Amino acid sequence: MDTPSSGSRHPDTNRGGLPDRKIPRWVKVFVVIAVVLVAFLLVALLSGGEHGPGRHFSAQGMVSGMIAVDLP
Repeated sequence: MDTPSSGSRHPDTNRGGLPDRKIPRWVKVFVVIAVVLVAFLLVALLSGGEHGPGRHFSAQGMVSGMIAVDLP
């Protein structure tokens, strides 16, 4: 009498009979890095603050390059 072993008849299938497809490690690493970057960007955008090119200029440099207009 043939008793089934711990594995199946086909070594490329799992216990449910579906093909055993493993995700490569580089794909997993790429997905984790992408999720971390997206989470970081969401936190940066939703946290508010003064983000933008104005943060990189001094206040004096900005004033000297601007034109003052008196509004009524």
